[in-house]
Amino acid sequence: MRQKCFPPFYVPIDGFTLAQNYTATINPGLEKVLQKEIRNFGAKKVQLFNGGVTFKTTSEKLYTILQKCRGASAIRWNVDNFKATDIREFFRKLERSNWEDLLKKGTVVSINAVTHKSRLHDLRDIEKAAKDAMTKMGYTIAKKGQDSVVILVRFVDDRANISIDIGGAAFYKRGWRTHAGRAPLRETIAASLLNIVKFDSDWDGLSLHDPMCGSGTFLIESALMALGRSPRVGRSYGIEKTGKFDEEKWQAIAKAPDLVLNETLDFLGSDIDENVIRYAMGNAQRAGVDQCRFVARSLEESCLNQNSKWIITNPPYGARLKKMAFIDPLRAKIKEGSRVFLLLPRDYASVGRSIARFRNGGLPVAFVELEL
Repeated sequence: MRQKCFPPFYVPIDGFTLAQNYTATINPGLEKVLQKEIRNFGAKKVQLFNGGVTFKTTSEKLYTILQKCRGASAIRWNVDNFKATDIREFFRKLERSNWEDLLKKGTVVSINAVTHKSRLHDLRDIEKAAKDAMTKMGYTIAKKGQDSVVILVRFVDDRANISIDIGGAAFYKRGWRTHAGRAPLRETIAASLLNIVKFDSDWDGLSLHDPMCGSGTFLIESALMALGRSPRVGRSYGIEKTGKFDEEKWQAIAKAPDLVLNETLDFLGSDIDENVIRYAMGNAQRAGVDQCRFVARSLEESCLNQNSKWIITNPPYGARLKKMAFIDPLRAKIKEGSRVFLLLPRDYASVGRSIARFRNGGLPVAFVELEL
């Protein structure tokens, strides 16, 4: 059953082990996609809540999820849950956890607090108490802009839920997109939408085209999926600062050979803006996906051709979209048997079958399959 507010949290038991309870977050509306992805990694008890899933897993499978999961926005380790109705009680109970097993001494940490329907409602008091407790236990409080492991304090109905962000920097930051057009689509959302359409079940001879590609997010993410590449490379993770982090096991997963599904795929994008096409080419180069090609063309002269079996695009939300002026030129370029998927503001979802509804940058959107 979907929870309406914050995720359920795990209460630690004596005899710490890394096979505990975790939370993975995603844009509300895409939780079931993430649930399936996490289950595919072998996690157990993957439960939905509004904005993510909770799950249990072993340390080895957790390491794989952290390195390979494409849809999650963040992954957190749920380490404590207790009732506290005043600041002294909160300080005392936060100290009781065996933090030496949780985080290495001297780790630079920052505090992120939220409160909902609780007597402790002043975020400044909660954050100060948490910082004082962590300092007393030998941890360093991050200065502004300093890299740190984030400890999240969530008060709900007078209960403090304590978790550690073991993913580190936001998961949509893949490392390859240094330039983008206006309002770019986050990589985690693109990966989740690609998971929804299940085009990966038909890799043989796959042709994926995007006629309004912008900086190339859909195509680059799909190419990385086809090549079996990890979505994030060359970055640090919060898990590396945990007390019982296994470096050897972590590196073994990182160095495992990629599971290549097909190296002869066709990923082709076009856009009328020559600048964003240059951005897309640079992004693809940094991502190491030579399979992606980009050309500067209008929709009427776009990359679509007789080989365009799968088409997925995120049209610009400007005056042209309000008039739906791109629909007729798009339909004119589509061959029989093709499948076309569009990410549109929700008000324009009637052009096709709605597959998912969520918010993108605060805007209500729908992911639809165009009716041909």
